[in-house]
This record gives sequence, C-alpha cells and structure tokens, in this order.
Amino acid sequence: MKPRKPTPQRGPSGPNERLHERRRRELIEATMDAVARHGLAGTTVARVAECAGLSVGIINFYFESKNALLLATLQHLVDSFERAWRTAISRAGDDPARQLEALIEVAFDPARCNVRTVSVWNAFWGEAGARREYLRVCGDRDVAFRLESQRLIGELAQRELYGHVDPEAATLAFVHLIEWLPEWMLGDERTAFDLDWARSSCRRFLASLFPGEFPGVPEKARAADTASEG
Repeated sequence: MKPRKPTPQRGPSGPNERLHERRRRELIEATMDAVARHGLAGTTVARVAECAGLSVGIINFYFESKNALLLATLQHLVDSFERAWRTAISRAGDDPARQLEALIEVAFDPARCNVRTVSVWNAFWGEAGARREYLRVCGDRDVAFRLESQRLIGELAQRELYGHVDPEAATLAFVHLIEWLPEWMLGDERTAFDLDWARSSCRRFLASLFPGEFPGVPEKARAADTASEG
C-alpha cells in the first residue's frame, strides 16, 4: 500500500494559524528565490525546499502541488503590490498629482523593485500566455493599477489648461514607464540601474502634461540625471 500523502492544513486558528501563515510565507519567499535563480521551468519542489531549509514533506503539507505553490507565489506578488499602492494613495491626500507621485514611489520602492522580484514577475508573465491561471492573476494586477492611474490622470485632465490631454493615452504611456523601466535591471548593466532616475523619468513625463501640478520637477529631473552621469 502506498503511503498517504500529507493533507494540507485547513483553517487553523490561534497560534496554529500564525504558524501556518508564517510557514506559508517562508515557502513563498523560498519559491521566489528558486524562480529568480532557476526560472519557472527549473524550479522544483526540491529546490524550493533547499532554499527554505526545510524538507519536501513540509512543502507538501502546506501546498497540494508545485502548481499550487507557484500560483500562491504569484498571487502574493500581486496582492502585496496592490496593497502597497492602495495604502500609498490613501495616505497621499486628495490631490491626484500627489497620489500619482505616491504610485511612482511604490513602483520604484527598492523593497519590491529589485532584480529578484522583477525576475520572478517576468518569469510568470513569460508563462502567462500558456497558463490561463497566470494570465488571469497577472491581468487583474495590471488592470487594477491602470484603472487607478487613469482615474487620477483623468481628474487632472479636467482641470483648466489641460483639456488637450487624452487621459487614456497618457495613462498608457505612464503605465508603460512604470512597467518597462524595471526591465533595465535584467540587462547587462543591471548594477547601474538608478531608481532615482526611474522616479524622475516618470515625474518628468507627468510634468510635461501637467506642468502646473508638478512644479519644479523638470529642473529636479535634470539635476538627478546630471548627478547620475557624474
């Protein structure tokens, strides 16, 4: 008779719940390490266990399959990013310009805008075309961020002097900068990537559309660029 596979815990409470969540988080972080090093195809349960310093049996206890572990890792990435930018907006006040600046700060926060996280995110996006569940989670993340950006840019476009701004086109360009600039980390000059330069590039773009809402940004951006080149 084959040994029974360990059954994942269901609905723990109290101290067990805290242990359960902490262990799941440790395994998700280890999965991110494995994906960053080996890619999705090269990530195995054994490699995740090695990164976590735990046994394969522990992973099987908390996740029913490798796919469940990978999907939980992707969902963690998406949820943590959305929580961060929604929190930042809520703390930025009612001015959409300051809220857009808060989005920029979150997007280029070194805690999440780093080689490890960008590599993992790209690995999942690379598989999204073939994995419907990955495409759904990745798409939900992009849609939520884009709609919020468009809402804020649309509010600015309604102000006097900005009637010429197309909110949809401006949003597409803004979101493209947010998503594309971190890709530079994965190139040959990844160590030279400058987060301050990335932030100033996004602010400079917004200031070109809404100069009255981002006073002084072009001058600061030029100063940042000059400093980075020096």
